[in-house]
Amino acid sequence: MLPGGRVNYSESSKDAIKREILKGLEINSEYNLICIEENFLLNKKTLKYKIYLSY
Repeated sequence: MLPGGRVNYSESSKDAIKREILKGLEINSEYNLICIEENFLLNKKTLKYKIYLSY
């Protein structure tokens, strides 16, 4: 299972994935963005927008 987490305020997504992998798996490496997925979700009149970044 890969570690998960959130991007801190003013932190790039690339720095966040590097930090989370280092913290969870103790692996220090470089990562490249390979995919961006955007989703719009409508739930009981509430619109949510989610962005998934795959490295």
